[in-house]
Amino acid sequence: MSETTIIETDSATITVTVEPHEDADVSIETEQAAEAAAPKPVALPAVEEMTLWQKPSCSQCIGAKLGLKAKGVTPVFKELLADENADNLQLFKNAGLASAPILQFPAVTFGDEVLFTATTVAGNRADVIEQYGAALKALAAREAEAVPLAA
Repeated sequence: MSETTIIETDSATITVTVEPHEDADVSIETEQAAEAAAPKPVALPAVEEMTLWQKPSCSQCIGAKLGLKAKGVTPVFKELLADENADNLQLFKNAGLASAPILQFPAVTFGDEVLFTATTVAGNRADVIEQYGAALKALAAREAEAVPLAA
């Protein structure tokens, strides 16, 4: 005798059938499985400079500012909740970036070499700030090596 359980969510219906022996048959059927599994790409605002989107009185924003300052990075500051940024706020929300600060890092390259890939993250991400700072430091060292010394 088999037992069938049906679980319904917003994006899928899952049917599980279990047979009471070693060769149990488990089948999973999903509606819109491909759509639900694939993340929807969201075009975020483009940046050429490191940008910190902040909210007033945000302790995570202050922490990110201090972390960036410690790495010698001076970001462009933008107010996340300002009326003129409402469209950008919605883009961030659509991309799943729901907590402040939102940090947008441009790519860091030296010639064809990518030292840091452009990324956008939410929260005080000390790990990403560290990686970005290291990439800027590596870029400065490579640029210094590439400049011929004056005789």
